[in-house]
Amino acid sequence: MDDVFRVDFGSFGEGPEIDAVLNGTYVPPAHWTQATKDFLAACKRPEQPASISCEPTVSRFKDYVHS
Repeated sequence: MDDVFRVDFGSFGEGPEIDAVLNGTYVPPAHWTQATKDFLAACKRPEQPASISCEPTVSRFKDYVHS
């Protein structure tokens, strides 16, 4: 890993720039590849989280038994 990666993101994603990446405000160094810059831009936290609908447990169990 590039030293800048390790300093900014840590070895396990605990670095000081993680919030900047999730907020979409992280500015990567100019020498990084475009693919890396695109990946970091795609890591931005969505403005509105997707809502996940979940069937009741009983319905899922009945489907499981039926299958």
